[in-house]
Parts: sequence; C-alpha cells; structure tokens
Amino acid sequence: KKWLDNFKASSPSNSLADYMLAEDFFKNHQPEAALKELTEASTKPQFSDYSMETILDGEDLSRFSGSAPMSTYVNLMGSVASDHMPELASFKSVAVGIRDMQQPYASAGDAASVQAMAQLGIGLADRIGSGDSGKLVISQLVSMSAEAIVLGALDQNTSYDFLGGQTPAQRLADFKKARASFQEMNNNAGAAFIALSDEQMAGYWERVKIYGEMEAM
Repeated sequence: KKWLDNFKASSPSNSLADYMLAEDFFKNHQPEAALKELTEASTKPQFSDYSMETILDGEDLSRFSGSAPMSTYVNLMGSVASDHMPELASFKSVAVGIRDMQQPYASAGDAASVQAMAQLGIGLADRIGSGDSGKLVISQLVSMSAEAIVLGALDQNTSYDFLGGQTPAQRLADFKKARASFQEMNNNAGAAFIALSDEQMAGYWERVKIYGEMEAM
C-alpha cells in the first residue's frame, strides 16, 4: 500500500493508481475504502497503464541493437504481456469485488445501488478498453470480462441508459461475438505473419502503435 500511495501522490490525475488501491482494499476486506477509491477514479480524466510507453522504449532499444522487425515485435509483445498481464488480473479482481458488493443490495431489492455499482465497474471496463491500453487485444478481452462480471447482478432483460439502451443480455451477446471475431482474426494473422517480409512487418507494427492490434490485423 505504501508504494500505491506513492504512485497516487506522484500521478494525481491518473486513475490507474485508484483502481490498484481499490484492488488492494478488496483483498484486505475493506470494501468501503475500495468504493471510495473507485468513486474517486471515476472523476479523474486520465487512465494510463504505460503499455504504449513500454512498447516505444523497447522499440528504441531494439532499433539501437539492430534487431529485425519480426524479432522486435515478438520480443516487445512478450515484454508487454509479462508486465501487463498481472495488472489486467488486478482489474478483474476489482470487478469481482464490485460484484460482491452488489450482491447484498440485490438481495435487499435495492436496484439503484446495484446499478450504481455496475456503472463504476463499466467505467473501469471502458478505460481498460480505450486509449493506448485499448490498442492491445488482451486489454479489449479483459475489458469485456470485467464488464460482464458487473452486469451479472442486473436484470438481464431490462434496458439501461448507461448501456446505451441495451439490455445486459444484449451486451453479453455482443461480447461473445467480439471474442469469436478476435479469435478468428488472431488465428488468421498468426498464419500470415510467417509470410511477411521485414518491410511488411515494420508496416504492420506501425499500424499497431497508431490504430491498435485488431485494426492492424
């Protein structure tokens, strides 16, 4: 917690620190403190997980060492995954914590509080899946998983304004289609990578940085 507090103090506009503190509070059975961090996070304009900075710095190092584009891509994505995966697991833990907070309200018939909790979770999911973080397919998948977790406590056949007028059941169906699309695209791209020249791989890599993995694929 000391390091998380230091992170929050050094990056006061970055909501990432609040979300990671919320996860720490959930782990230590302090849901009210976690809720405070989640509420504070929802008011902050920035969400930076530094994944793109990691990629750009690694690319500079690879260029300096003369690595081929294919080797650069493989090494960088491996590096980002090793840094990024534990952080993404933390976000799913936050979503689970929110779901656990929803359950007593749902049992008591307090639909307004269940919805308020869901909106905090959806806010987290939106941040994971947008901006620089959202350029990575794994972030998109975790974003959908986190939202699916907090949608479970809602009436599945009721439309909600904060879901753009959709029902939770419709959102979950959209997620299922998106995951299937990701899987198909990933399989096709994996086979295509083998045939790419260094020049083509460099072009692909530039599109990843600008538009994201899915668009590049």
